[in-house]
Amino acid sequence: MRNVTATLVGYILNVSSASHSVSDSIITMQNPYLAFDVTVSCLGGLLLWAYTALVLAEPKASVKQRIWGIIVGFTILLAFNLFRIVLSIYLEWLTSVRVHDYFYLFNMVFVLLVWAGWVRAIRPKKEVLPKARV
Repeated sequence: MRNVTATLVGYILNVSSASHSVSDSIITMQNPYLAFDVTVSCLGGLLLWAYTALVLAEPKASVKQRIWGIIVGFTILLAFNLFRIVLSIYLEWLTSVRVHDYFYLFNMVFVLLVWAGWVRAIRPKKEVLPKARV
């Protein structure tokens, strides 16, 4: 997964015309020279497990709602993770600011936002009752 993620990030960096190379899980940027290693912790496994636990802990959700919640949530979280890696590399290359560290603070907040969106989506709709005539 590390190599696949690095390759995907490399394809996305091609769009920005950033001078880079990808070798296994290492992404190397030129001018200025920076090297990034996509590690296991970069893949967001902990975030996916936390999200899964939140979905499975919801007592009012049906099995079907939980399955759809996990599928949709994983898709959103994986897309966010890829976005986070690309943005971290690109901004550090442009500005020399290590943005990657700031994303760690926001990651769990994002997981909670995705989970809260799912909980809101499965909440039963209130029926509008007609007004009683007196």
